[in-house]
Amino acid sequence: MIHKKNLLFLLPIITTLIIFFIIYHPWLSHFNIPISYSGDNLWNIVSIKNIIENKNSLITDKLGYPFKYIMNDFPTSDWSFLLQIYLLSIIVKDHFLLTNIFYLISYLLISITSFYVFYKKTKSIFLSLTGQIIFTFSSYHLIRGEDHLFLAAYFCIPLTFFIIFKILKQKKICIKTLIFLSLIIGSSGIYYAFFSVILIFFSYLISIFNSPKPKNLNTYLIAPIIIIITVFLSITPSLLYSIKNGKNEIVGLRHPAESEYYGLRITQLLIPLNNHRLPFLINLQTKYNNQGLEPRGEKTEYLGIFGIFGFMISMFSAFFLTNSKKHKLLYKLSVVNIFILLFATTGGFGTTFAYFVSPQIRCYNRISPFILFICIFSLLYFIKYQLQKIKNKILKLFIYLTIIILTIVTVQDQVPPLVRNKNSFTALYEEFINDQLFIKEIEKSLPQQANILQLPYKDFPETLPIHKLGDYDLFKGFVQSQKIKWSYATIKGRYSGRVMEKISAYSTQKLLETLCLLDFDGIYIDRFGYVDNGQQLEKDISSLITSKPTVSSNQRLVFFNIQNFKKKFLSQYQPTEITNLKKQILSHPIYEWKEGCYELEATNQPHRWCSRQSKLNIYNPFEKKTQMSLRFIANSGYPKVSDLFIKINKYTDKVDINNQGAKYNKTITINPGINTLSFKTNAPQVITIDDPRKLYIDFIEFEIELKDPF
Repeated sequence: MIHKKNLLFLLPIITTLIIFFIIYHPWLSHFNIPISYSGDNLWNIVSIKNIIENKNSLITDKLGYPFKYIMNDFPTSDWSFLLQIYLLSIIVKDHFLLTNIFYLISYLLISITSFYVFYKKTKSIFLSLTGQIIFTFSSYHLIRGEDHLFLAAYFCIPLTFFIIFKILKQKKICIKTLIFLSLIIGSSGIYYAFFSVILIFFSYLISIFNSPKPKNLNTYLIAPIIIIITVFLSITPSLLYSIKNGKNEIVGLRHPAESEYYGLRITQLLIPLNNHRLPFLINLQTKYNNQGLEPRGEKTEYLGIFGIFGFMISMFSAFFLTNSKKHKLLYKLSVVNIFILLFATTGGFGTTFAYFVSPQIRCYNRISPFILFICIFSLLYFIKYQLQKIKNKILKLFIYLTIIILTIVTVQDQVPPLVRNKNSFTALYEEFINDQLFIKEIEKSLPQQANILQLPYKDFPETLPIHKLGDYDLFKGFVQSQKIKWSYATIKGRYSGRVMEKISAYSTQKLLETLCLLDFDGIYIDRFGYVDNGQQLEKDISSLITSKPTVSSNQRLVFFNIQNFKKKFLSQYQPTEITNLKKQILSHPIYEWKEGCYELEATNQPHRWCSRQSKLNIYNPFEKKTQMSLRFIANSGYPKVSDLFIKINKYTDKVDINNQGAKYNKTITINPGINTLSFKTNAPQVITIDDPRKLYIDFIEFEIELKDPF
């Protein structure tokens, strides 16, 4: 028999499914079409497709051709999510459907964990259901939606508060339970893991200093330790990849100042969304915006009406219940809430952390679900306390009805305009079907495992739009296809990205010839990436190949089949010649001037000025040590002889330089991946009028050549 207590958890599941279907009913008849078909969700769909096809979200040979898609430069701690997707992928083979199912499951898991924790503290089914509905269908969840698929799955937050409640009450906990919860928290995203560690430790300190005889507390120190270890183990593959291939200094680069922009703002917790349903709240939001104070950052923090009432109770409790023994838990939890505000608000302790420890955690507004949970609990606690004092049944019934109405209004309050707009689904559906039919038509015209170049070239990941071409829009070809290899998603800052950027910038004639040598079969053009809608590029390609382009029904996408051109072009070469030419294209050394180096000056002799100390990164694409020829002319600008010190890995050298130009030509062994070449001189600074640069050494005709180690 099923225990009655287990039946309780059917209630949050049923209520969540009903509300989810009411909110997202336009999508239900086409649940194999993603709720979001742009931006970050395209990347999510790519990861899910990779898990279905390769059992690995980070690697595929169907992207980044002629290289591979290897996404190890972006460390994450998402194993609880990836495990869910992997288990679902055993049954569900449609990556679009699986994305929607995972998103739905995020609501169910949040409803279950929040209901459980609320019920443990209130012992009221009604209040726990109310709390879980508000928490599950928060503005944070609905606005992030599928675009921030893993951030929207914040089911670990109630588990963090389960631990925090135990700490604040100084209750014992089963070690196995604590370890299990810590593993889930540590593998549910770096942000939630980081915030949980901070709040668990702060709650520990509150209990230590707020109790004459603290007990049962030291056990809880296991939690932050396990969470940290879990995160470290999760990011270890990325760390090892960086050690082997060199650190990618571009991908995931964060600046401390970003913590100011993405910090928490109390006003954004309280000010409602744009295009609100309730007129008086629309007026409040409009008045706020008209003062030039329009919200910045991610705009997901809004607590909703229910949460705002709880926020006021929490703030009141923190200041006026300091000596209350009866409401000690509420007081301590309110102090935790105050700490969150001090930590996460713009210019708070989080910003200090970003400047002095690490800027990688930058979006402190993402702590808002923790605040919302405390606010909901505070209001539930207050309601329960008031109900216990009321004996009149009619008055109690009136309060229950008021809570039901408030819950309905709050959910309506928290649903963002885009989700409510039926036209948004219609537009998404039309674009999705357009792309689906277009890619199917391309696949029919190509052989198995055909290779396609995508234009314009776009860095990956995290880049600004190119004209009207949004970030990750070029993933649409991959997610809609079954057998094609695509050029998009070579990693910026890596050799593959630099090579493809260089190739894509070739003249049309040279581009087509290079594509033939690299075994490409076609060119996919997104007209949104061009100011002239791609007209000039299409004209240039059409003048060189005989086949007519395929155009999508919405006139946005164009495909040129170059198989006939390739066959004719390659007929002039022997197979060994083609292999050697391809190797030359893909083995070209890529180097990037870094610290202390200025822009290349194009004169009769191209040259580049550098400061007293300068560095450049040289990328060796081979998987073993390689001989590199380094050639340049160095000029100090003065007749007096000075020293130029050269260092790369274990190799060091010294050159005498002056204004006559010292020629340098040496062969040096470099390691696989990124190698840093550094220069240092004791020459005096070259002083020029109206040039603020610190000029010490001028490199002329700088060349690097690698020898094939195979």
